[in-house]
Amino acid sequence: MNAFRALSPCTAPAAPAAPGRAFSRLARLPAAALAVPLLLLLPGSIALADEEDPDPYLGLNSPSVQEGDSGTTTLTFTAKLTDADGRTQAGSKTITASYEVLSEDGDTATAGTDYTAASGTLTFQPGETSKTIDVSVMGDTEVEDDETLSVKWTRWENVLLAHYSKSGTILNDDEEAADPGDPADPADPVTSITLSLNPSSVSERDDETTVTVTATANAAVESATDVTVTVGSGGTAMPGTDYAVVTDFTVTIPGNATTGSGTFTLKTAPDPEVEGDETIGVSGAARGAAVAGTTLTLTDGDNDEVSAQWWSGAKLRLYPSTVSEDGGKQKVTVEAKMSFWGKPVHSTFWYDVTVGKSGDSAMAGVDYVAVPNFRIAVRPTKSSGNTSFYLQPLGDNDWEDSEAITLHATGPHGAFPATLTITDEGDRPYTGPQVKLSVNPLIVSEADGATTVTVTASSKAESVHRRVKVSVGSTGSTAVKGTDYQLVQNFADIHFPANATSASRTFTLTPIQNTVEEGDKTIAVTGQIDDHDGGVTGTTLTLADDDEVPLALSVNPTSVTEDGGAQTVTVTATAKTAFTYARTTLVGVGNTKEDTATPGTDYPLVPWFDVTVPANATTGTGTFIITPTNDTLVENTETISVNGTQKSGGDVVAVGGTSMTLTDDEALPGVTLSANPSSVDEGAGPTS
Repeated sequence: MNAFRALSPCTAPAAPAAPGRAFSRLARLPAAALAVPLLLLLPGSIALADEEDPDPYLGLNSPSVQEGDSGTTTLTFTAKLTDADGRTQAGSKTITASYEVLSEDGDTATAGTDYTAASGTLTFQPGETSKTIDVSVMGDTEVEDDETLSVKWTRWENVLLAHYSKSGTILNDDEEAADPGDPADPADPVTSITLSLNPSSVSERDDETTVTVTATANAAVESATDVTVTVGSGGTAMPGTDYAVVTDFTVTIPGNATTGSGTFTLKTAPDPEVEGDETIGVSGAARGAAVAGTTLTLTDGDNDEVSAQWWSGAKLRLYPSTVSEDGGKQKVTVEAKMSFWGKPVHSTFWYDVTVGKSGDSAMAGVDYVAVPNFRIAVRPTKSSGNTSFYLQPLGDNDWEDSEAITLHATGPHGAFPATLTITDEGDRPYTGPQVKLSVNPLIVSEADGATTVTVTASSKAESVHRRVKVSVGSTGSTAVKGTDYQLVQNFADIHFPANATSASRTFTLTPIQNTVEEGDKTIAVTGQIDDHDGGVTGTTLTLADDDEVPLALSVNPTSVTEDGGAQTVTVTATAKTAFTYARTTLVGVGNTKEDTATPGTDYPLVPWFDVTVPANATTGTGTFIITPTNDTLVENTETISVNGTQKSGGDVVAVGGTSMTLTDDEALPGVTLSANPSSVDEGAGPTS
């Protein structure tokens, strides 16, 4: 309490009934660091203002664990209390939060088979900030994909939620057994892979740091081997609070090599809390090999004196922090936020801002139009201020790496700079051999259910190791993800082994069945080689509708005469909706029980023939020749049916048929009546 005694010679007031952590932190700061009035003047005394702490936020991490071959392992979720900015904050009241362990929509793990479903309640007493939830994972030897499950909050009191649920991952650690009947297939010499980091330690004040992950195998791999890397699998630092969540990524060890590397960006969330160094677990998973993980150290760098100085000034923030080179003049808002927990200031603080500095990779006048200096005011009772400027990038036709502009400011207690990034309008051009994608099957019906689709990447030239990232349902698709088919997940990249010209991967397409007549739709399958632009020719998968109205047939002319000789009849097939590929109808003339004209007697048998509706059209035509039998029989008008069948999405459906008439050319014979005698006398009586 020395800092507060220095402010007043009066006797210190009684401590508040429930002092929070914020109060204890203030006690460690020198008076010069405080940018907010902390005293209330009362007659005869000076007392500290007691402001009730707001309720903290409750968040979870996203852990992972290898499932094991038998028994159970534990997947541990960490629940942590923070303030709105993600800094650790205990509550001043008892906090309770009930949870449920389950599989939500999108999760792939099955309760009772892969893990034990559970529920419970966490209780945080005042001053406590962290609790754990243990999930029992069931081991097996089945080769399967990684699976996910979730922890969901169901009830909470005296706390706000950072999110309603978080998922955890069960990592598959099983591999397919080698075929014992094939002596020519030797065992893979690679049994273990070790991960290492550079750097292995990062300060929480470094903001963004690129970390290189190197995977080292105990022997050279026979073909390209992928290691899935997870950042945040264990450790005392909490993702989403101490650092931004890092998405799992792949490190590839090329064929005939022992090492492979990849990078990720660690974005730290600095805070003024003196909390000591923390750790971030980095783990991996690979088919057929055990992966030994490692740990990244997140150093604190805070102590009472340094923390007070560092957190008493302002921090610049940019919205947006990235602009596109080809985006024209773009508005950027700059916020000066008081670093000291965002507390309000007691008088106007002015910060003079400069855009760009010597050493930036983006140069004023070359990469963007120079921006005049400007000022930001943080007004009394406010904890931040902002203003905006317009940045005009100077575009060019050359591909470039992203370039940075530093914004720095001067003002009371100093200010921490911000970086504005100019991104190029395209990805890095690709100059290697071209790759073409194909799919099998080409057509999947809405009624087919879950269907395995093979994507093959082919190149005319033998290649060194390449990786093709495949996207299903990208721009250009007419089918909508989540509406026409389920979202395709976990589609691994296609890797070309050394000196190979093709490689394949599969994914499962699950159409969503409906009863809407909507026609066929397309799903674009595109690719990208590593992080380059171009080089891959995509393809299209057709999602065939099974609700379309069958094709209807019509004929012209609708009637032929017995004595007309050989007559040409045009058959038209008409669909209500155009389809993306040609549809062929097999047409038959006559020979149904409804016909009154008999083929072979009233007309020669007509062979079956095709009528095709072209792609993207609604009609198609075909013709046949009918030569009625001209006889001398007097007959009624007769009918000849015209019917067809058509194959659609693997199913043969009926086609709406029609009929035509065959008219006779013989007139009915005339009848003449005569009577004998032709007259009878009135008095002759009965006469024959």
